[in-house]
Amino acid sequence: MTSPNIKEICLNQEIDTPEKARLLKIGANRVFQSVKEVCDQHRDTLTSVLGNMCALKGEQDQGIVVDVLDMVAEKRRVKKTFEALLREETLEKYQLDACS
Repeated sequence: MTSPNIKEICLNQEIDTPEKARLLKIGANRVFQSVKEVCDQHRDTLTSVLGNMCALKGEQDQGIVVDVLDMVAEKRRVKKTFEALLREETLEKYQLDACS
């Protein structure tokens, strides 16, 4: 039997919150390690790939980043999302403290 994927874990109502968080973290780390290995093989970083694709206005690529931001905002609210995902210097530079 294979272990459940992240989406299956999220949808499973039988898993309580602490166990769900633990399983999500394990699943996310497992997938991220695979992504990191692919990036290493190409001598690049996920940051560089997604950042450049979004900067070049690829709709599908921007959609991935927007989906990530939406997911985090759903759990943390908008201001907390930006505080969690952006460096302090970036927040100050663009004065994003006005977001709530």
